[in-house]
Amino acid sequence: MMMDHFEPIAIIGRGCILPPHSCSPEELWDAIVEGRSGIHPPTSGRWGTQVDYVDPDRNAVDRTYCGIGGFVTDYDQDDRAASSERMRLNRTQRMIVDSASQAISESGIDDSERARCRLFVGNMLADEAFGDQSLSEISGELLAECVNAFGTDARDAARRAIDDVILSRNNASETANAPSDLARIPAELLGMPDEHIVIDGACASGLLIVDLAARYLHTHAKPLVMAVGAMANMSITGNVSFAKIGGLSDKPARPLDANANGLVPAEGAAAVLLCTLSYAKRHGYPISGVIIGSYSTSDGHGKAIYAPNPEGQQRTMRGALAQAGIDPDGIDYIETHATGTPAGDNSELTAIMGMLSERRNGPVSIGSIKNLIGHGFPTAGTSNLLSVLESFSHERYLPTHGVTTPHPLIAKHPELLQLHANPDPWPEPENRPRRALINAFGFGGINSSVIVEQYDDGRSAGPAHAAAETRDAMYLAVQCVAQANCEKPRTLLDDPMTADWRVFHTPPVLLPHMDIAQRLAVLAAGNLQPMMESDQKETVGAFLGQPSGLAVGARRELRIRLPEILDAIAHAEIPDERRRELQHWFGDRVTTSIGATVEAALPGYMDNIVSGRIANMFNYRGPNCVIDGGRLSFARSIEMASLVLAEHEADGMIVGSSFANPSHLVDQDAARLATATLIMLRPLDWVKAHREQVQAVIRISHADQPGTDPQVFLDAARLAQAVTERGRHASRLQAGSMLVDVMDLDAVTSERIERLPDGLQEHPGTDAGRGPSNGVTVHDTWIGIQGPTVPDCLAMLLDGTVQPDGQDTPIRIIVPFDSPAERESKIRELRILRDALRRHR
Repeated sequence: MMMDHFEPIAIIGRGCILPPHSCSPEELWDAIVEGRSGIHPPTSGRWGTQVDYVDPDRNAVDRTYCGIGGFVTDYDQDDRAASSERMRLNRTQRMIVDSASQAISESGIDDSERARCRLFVGNMLADEAFGDQSLSEISGELLAECVNAFGTDARDAARRAIDDVILSRNNASETANAPSDLARIPAELLGMPDEHIVIDGACASGLLIVDLAARYLHTHAKPLVMAVGAMANMSITGNVSFAKIGGLSDKPARPLDANANGLVPAEGAAAVLLCTLSYAKRHGYPISGVIIGSYSTSDGHGKAIYAPNPEGQQRTMRGALAQAGIDPDGIDYIETHATGTPAGDNSELTAIMGMLSERRNGPVSIGSIKNLIGHGFPTAGTSNLLSVLESFSHERYLPTHGVTTPHPLIAKHPELLQLHANPDPWPEPENRPRRALINAFGFGGINSSVIVEQYDDGRSAGPAHAAAETRDAMYLAVQCVAQANCEKPRTLLDDPMTADWRVFHTPPVLLPHMDIAQRLAVLAAGNLQPMMESDQKETVGAFLGQPSGLAVGARRELRIRLPEILDAIAHAEIPDERRRELQHWFGDRVTTSIGATVEAALPGYMDNIVSGRIANMFNYRGPNCVIDGGRLSFARSIEMASLVLAEHEADGMIVGSSFANPSHLVDQDAARLATATLIMLRPLDWVKAHREQVQAVIRISHADQPGTDPQVFLDAARLAQAVTERGRHASRLQAGSMLVDVMDLDAVTSERIERLPDGLQEHPGTDAGRGPSNGVTVHDTWIGIQGPTVPDCLAMLLDGTVQPDGQDTPIRIIVPFDSPAERESKIRELRILRDALRRHR
C-alpha cells in the first residue's frame, strides 16, 4: 500500500496532567489564558537527601545551576485520580493512566472498544523509580568488591542502609519499573492489553507517536490508538547532566524572546485518543480536531549530536504540508517547539521562515506555552496539540507569555511572523476551517510535525484506505545485514569494549561517556553502509527495537547521586571506624572509575541516541527512534518500520537492536547482550530495479496464538541468521502474534513484485517504460503524462479523470525522481500545483 492521500485522523478524546495543576484540557486552557506558571523549585525530598545540588557556578562538579522545574503540584493528593490501583503505580504510570482515562471518558468508548485500542507511549529516561533501582543495583555491585577488605556483614549492612533510603523515596521496590512497563501496566489497567509500545524519540516523542499512530490507523488493523506523551522523571541526574550542556535556565524560560537563555525541564502527561475520521463519524464519537497531515524525519549529518538543524526541521514541516495537500498559505498558526534555548529557537524560526517563503496571505501566528509549563520533553508534542485543540474550541489564539523583546527574526519579519501576548480572537478563514501546524523536535536530530484543523460537521471523511495487507501478509525485501559485538559486560560498572576512538568521532577521553550500545550501533552501521549501495538522495530511517535503559546511565546515577549513597552508608549499622573507612573506600572507588559529569554525559546515556547517532554519522534522514515493547521490542520495530515503508515515507528502514546492559531490571531475553544487529529493509517494489542486491524476502503475518518456542523466537540476531544462513536456521520466526517467514526472492511471485501501489497503477494497456496507451507512462525513474493541457496532465496523473485527445497527444510533463520517497513527494507537490491551476483556469 502506498498512501496516495493522507486519510484524516480524528481526535475523539483528550486528557492531561500538566503543571501547575492542570488535570484536564480545560484547566490547561485556563492556566494559559490566566498566565498561571507551574515553574518553581522542587518540593522537599524530590531530589533525595538534604544535599544541595544547586550551585550558581556552572563549572561546579556534578552540580546544576537550575534549581527550578515545571512540577505538577499536589498531584499525590488529587482525588480525581482515575485508578484505584494508583499506589501500585510509579509516578509516570499514574500520569499515563489518569490522562488516558480522561480521554476515554470524553470519547465515550466502551470496554469492547478499549480491547480494540492500542497504547502508544512516548517517553524518555523511564521513571525516577527505575533510576532508583538502577542506583541500588550498581551500588550493590560495587559493595560486592569490598568483601575481602570489610567482610560480608559490613557489605550487607551498607546495602540495607542504601536501599532503605534510595528505594523508599519513590516506592521503587513496590512497583514494576522497567521502561517497557510504562506501557504494559497502564495498558492492562485501561483494558488495552495488546501490542502496547514505548517509543523514544526524545523531545519529538509526543508527535512521533501521533505520526506512527496515524500510519497504523491507516492500515485499519485496529480502529483506535491511545497516544500518550509522558515524563515524570525529574531526577537530579538528568538536571545536572543537561546543565553541563548549558541548555538549562535558572529562571522561567522565555521562548521566542531575544533574551532567551535556556529551557526549564518539566513533568506531565498529555493523551489523545485517535481513530480515522470515517470511523469517528460512523460511530458518532465527539471530534475535537482532525489531523490532516503528519511527517517525521531525521536531520542527518550535523554538528554535535544535540545541535538543531534548520534544514531538517524545514524538511519535516514541508513534509507535513505535503501530506495534508496544502501550501503554507493553508495554515493560520504554528505552535512551535521553542523551548527557550537560543540555538533551538533560532534554528526553528529559521526553518519556519524558510517554509513560509512562498506564503502570500500575510503573517502566520506563532507561539509557545513553555514559559508557563516548562519543557516536558516527550510530553511537549502532545501538550502542544492539546493546547491548539482548546484554542480551536475557544476560537482564540494561544497567548505566549514571558516575551518582552521578540526574537530578532520575529521583529524583523512582521510580514511572516506574529506573536500574541493575549488570547486574541482567531478569525475563521474563508472556505476552510482554522488550521495549525505543531512541531516537536528531538535531541539527537529527530523531528516531527503534525497539521491539525478544526472539525467541521460538513467535512468529508476524506480518502479511506483499504484494509491493510499487513494483517494477512506483508512482504519486505532484505537488502543487507551487519553486526558488531564485544565481550559481554559482567556488571553495570564493566566496560570491556575496545575500539578505535576515531571511528566514533569522539575524543578518547570522552568515549567512556558513550554507552557500549551506542558504540556497537555505530560499528554495525559502518559495516552496513558499504553493502547498502545507496546514494545520498535516498531517505533512510532507523527503528531499533530493544529494552530501554543504558548501563552508562546507571553509572551516571551513581556518580551524581554519590552524596546520597555516602549519607546512607553513614547510617549503616557498622562500627564507627569501619563505617568511615567504608565510606571513604566507596567514594574513592566511584570518583576514580566514573568521570565527572561533562557535556558528553547526557547524550551518552540517552536511549534514542543509539539510533540518533547512526542517523547523524551516516546521514540517514528518515525517522529514527528506539522502540521498547519488552520481549517483543524487535518485532515492534519491524512493524513500525513496515508502516513507514508501506506509505513510502522512506526508501529504506534499518531495523535491529544494539544492547549492552547486563542489568537484571531489563529483559535479557529481548536482545543479544553486547551485540548490535542491523537489517536493511526495503519495500518490495524496490526489488524491480535492484534484484541483484536482495539477500532475502520476509513475509510478515499474524498468528492466531502467541508463540512461546524460544528456539524460533524473533529477535534481530535470529532474523539475521535466518537471512544470511538460509537452510541452516529456522526460516519461520515468531514473537507474540507476529510471524516472519524468510524466503528466497524466487519464491515471491512476479505479480507481487510488479504490483504498483494505488494512485500509480498503470492503466489497462499501458506497457510501463515503453509508452503510454492511455495517458500515463510509469518508469522506474520518471513518470510521463500526456494530455491537451498541463492541468489536464496533472489530473490524469492524480485523478485519472481526464483522458487525452488521442494517441498522438504528446507527453507534456516528465516528472523525474530518484527514489520511491521522492516520487511520493513529487506527487504531493503536483497535487498542490494542479489545484492551484484549476482555481485560476
